[in-house]
Amino acid sequence: MWIEALGWTLLYFVWQGLVIGAGFAAVRALLPKERCDARYATGLAALALTAICPALTFCALLHRAPWAKRNAATGDGQECIQRTGSHICRRADEPR
Repeated sequence: MWIEALGWTLLYFVWQGLVIGAGFAAVRALLPKERCDARYATGLAALALTAICPALTFCALLHRAPWAKRNAATGDGQECIQRTGSHICRRADEPR
């Protein structure tokens, strides 16, 4: 479901934004103040990454769809299929 992928995307973007910001700060600190063009290009690249990362994350999460895949068998011999926030469980030895 796309709403769950969107929620995880927003959560992932918190740490992605922190990594991008920290990388930009480190590179900017290393560049000399006389290289305004390089500092500007670095800022634009960081800004572009902050725009691209959520879109790529959303597409990856939507494609992977972890909520529609089979989970591993639980400890009590039941196999669960998670769909849209609810679990449908059956015993592992039951026919499908």
